[in-house]
Amino acid sequence: MNTLKALSGVIARDAMRGSSSLILLQHQQRMNISRRPVHKAKAAKEVVEETSDYPHKVFSGIQPTGALHLGNYLGAVQNWTRLQNAQEDVSFCIVDMHSLTVPQDPVTLRENIFQMAAAMLACGIDPDKSTLFVQSAVKEHAELSWILGCMTTMARLGHLPQYKEKTRAVKEIPLGLFVYPVLQAADIMLYKATHVPVGEDQIQHIQLTQHLARTFNGKYGNTFPICHAVLSDKNAARIRSLRDPSKKMSKSDVDPKAVINLTDDADVIIEKVKKAVTDFCSDVHYNAETRQGVSNLITIHSLLSGKSIQQICDEAKSIDTGKYKMRVAEEIVEHLRPIRNKINQQLLRRNELVYLLEMGAEKARETAAVTLAEVKQKLGMGALANMPTLIERKEEVKVTPQAKKTVVETKKIGDVEVPLVPKQQLRVEKKQQMRVEIQTNVDMDLTAPPKLDAKTIPPASKPAETSLVVTTKDLIPKKPSESEPKIDKQQKEIKL
Repeated sequence: MNTLKALSGVIARDAMRGSSSLILLQHQQRMNISRRPVHKAKAAKEVVEETSDYPHKVFSGIQPTGALHLGNYLGAVQNWTRLQNAQEDVSFCIVDMHSLTVPQDPVTLRENIFQMAAAMLACGIDPDKSTLFVQSAVKEHAELSWILGCMTTMARLGHLPQYKEKTRAVKEIPLGLFVYPVLQAADIMLYKATHVPVGEDQIQHIQLTQHLARTFNGKYGNTFPICHAVLSDKNAARIRSLRDPSKKMSKSDVDPKAVINLTDDADVIIEKVKKAVTDFCSDVHYNAETRQGVSNLITIHSLLSGKSIQQICDEAKSIDTGKYKMRVAEEIVEHLRPIRNKINQQLLRRNELVYLLEMGAEKARETAAVTLAEVKQKLGMGALANMPTLIERKEEVKVTPQAKKTVVETKKIGDVEVPLVPKQQLRVEKKQQMRVEIQTNVDMDLTAPPKLDAKTIPPASKPAETSLVVTTKDLIPKKPSESEPKIDKQQKEIKL
């Protein structure tokens, strides 16, 4: 059975533990190898059909920013060798163009390329079974990157978490840090890879690659497969720093004691493991949340020895963490000794290394040239006699549903129909009242004397007589002068 078909599921936890893992891999079912979000409208069959028409190809790359460390070896390179030995079509690239996103010393960069190539060969990568080459030796990577860059947006690149993380401590952000995910997509699409072994931190970049492949296929015809991320064993992919277990083991760590390099001598490895941060408990048990330091050492021991975590904890019940560190250091030294010797031998044969990398680049150029020629033909680039094929795209007619007009009840105020909306009703009523007042003022006879307020007061003795009372309240000044006598508050009655 094709191993890559088995790799369409999440790799089992024991995938890095010897030949028995291959049996497990061969019986895995397709489950969650694609971490891209699948729209609900698409069925699972449609997702599988996006790559079913293409042969299975594996592509992965690694930056030459330093020597391979134990985390790289357990999390990536061991898995690469298994894929290669399963007779899959695999390509491994030393991506030196990606390393230029940060300043590099030319001599150091060239030496790191040879160091990385020697380490990969020493770990089991076979140029006869796979394609091993340096990225800059194949010019088609840069050409396809420019084409894909014209099909993506700045907003999409700016939201990638890797860009935000890498630019936090940078005052002047180089353009390379912004657009390097497009170059990564070009690396994958140039060889029409269907499966890409990556870490969890690169899932967003794989989704960008999938987006660009769908965009190109939709505009210019079916050209690229939709690649899927192949995640390594969870424990192997998360080897922690020896000095800060909350972080991954990284080549860029400022503390050299936090990383175990494959080229470290035995004494250096023992010293680094002794200084590894654990906790105040002396017993050895696994808990990745509360005891990250000890759990990291147990994970390394398990992956190198092939024993289960439970078996290791049972064997270490009678010793404390100090003695257990020595046991882990001995296991690392014994496992890495033959690899370190092979790396040193490869570096002594520098001309042979150059030849192997050039042969790999020649194989890669053949595939890359065919893919890029197909892309240029479909885009209409170049002065070629064959005209590009026009792609008939059915434009979807979007029918926007017409909103139903809401019937508003009205009320007749005077001669005006007023909608029953509180604010409008108040405004209309106010205007109507002003019209009435103005009309009343117009009808008044301005020549007639003003009418006085009159009240009929029935007299006590004569009920038939009526008397008019005129008040002089309005004639009294508001603030009388001191020389004038005060006016009595009682009303004056004038009988007419």
